[in-house]
Amino acid sequence: MKSPLTKAFEQIGGKLQAFSQAWDKIGSLDLMRQGAQANWLHSYSKNLLYKSKQIKEFKGNRKEEELFHKALQEEIDQGIVIEVNPQSVKYLNKTFIIPKKDGRIRKILDCRQVNQQLGDLKYKSEDFRTVYNIAQRGDYGTTLDISSAYNHILVSDELQQFLAFQFKGKTYTYRGMPFGLKTAPFIFHKHLLPAIT
Repeated sequence: MKSPLTKAFEQIGGKLQAFSQAWDKIGSLDLMRQGAQANWLHSYSKNLLYKSKQIKEFKGNRKEEELFHKALQEEIDQGIVIEVNPQSVKYLNKTFIIPKKDGRIRKILDCRQVNQQLGDLKYKSEDFRTVYNIAQRGDYGTTLDISSAYNHILVSDELQQFLAFQFKGKTYTYRGMPFGLKTAPFIFHKHLLPAIT
């Protein structure tokens, strides 16, 4: 039987939660706990989405359904996506799959309608000059390819209600921040910054 810590390391969705002590040590525990929050454009943005809620179940041929189901099951196993009660959802997004260059498929959550109701969040991304300015003689460097990087950030309960989709009569939502969310780059940068400075 696996320990809770081992299970936490296997999970991707909201994985940062498993490192609460480290986040507390760098003074960013509250940031990590808040996770991905909605930055609504207007006070009535949520109501606009709720009023336009329609069933938007995945549509595809048999092969596409099989591929989608496999991708969905991987996200469920990794804690990125969870099944939810349809009554708890305020908006349903379209979802589909597209082929990647390497032959695999990518599952897409079409957040366009939600994104229209989110305000723009601007930030300045670090580059090699930042590394040059903070590096000291004798420091080592490496590059990382953070797989499913956004998914490691927990989505707030409020925002989860607007990141839902349906497949074969069941309703799911993102627990780990999805890639299609307009504010995801800002939120990821905001979470990464305390760890690198």
